[in-house]
Amino acid sequence: MSFVDLMANDVWTETDIVRRTESMVRSEFSFDAENILNRKATGAALGHYELTPEDMMELADYAQVVEDARVQGNLARADMALLSQVMAMEAAAKRLAQPEVTPELDAEGNVLNQDAVDADAAERAQAQAVMDAASPEALALYEARKPAPEPTPKPEPTPDPQPEPEPQPEPEPEPEPEPEPEGT
Repeated sequence: MSFVDLMANDVWTETDIVRRTESMVRSEFSFDAENILNRKATGAALGHYELTPEDMMELADYAQVVEDARVQGNLARADMALLSQVMAMEAAAKRLAQPEVTPELDAEGNVLNQDAVDADAAERAQAQAVMDAASPEALALYEARKPAPEPTPKPEPTPDPQPEPEPQPEPEPEPEPEPEPEGT
């Protein structure tokens, strides 16, 4: 698995992949550090410089970082080829899902839209050829990238009808208190 997201539709060009692998090297070794190592290695190869044990360890570390970046770049190229195939399959499936162009006939039975019918048939054949040529890996990724179907909402349960409450007799009004006589 590389740094290419196979579930997205991001297209990585060769330039993008090279930039990414270069940044992987730069994250461990600056441009200046790489130049110094190259000069030491060149000097040692020409017999003008003797590498110290620290130089040899640093060169081994550098070689490992470069190899890791190279491997990641090759994985990204392979993933991008697979993703490109799957994206072509998705476009083909979308085309095949469209309704076929039906011939429109005039009163005498002549096809009025023969060019459109022929173009539709050619596009469908080309889309089907893309689907038929898919590798097993592409088919597996194609299936994995399909969006999950929307769940069918369950109908809301209808509440059980509640029995009507029995009518309660209205309470009798309380008698009003008698007024007190005045002047007592």
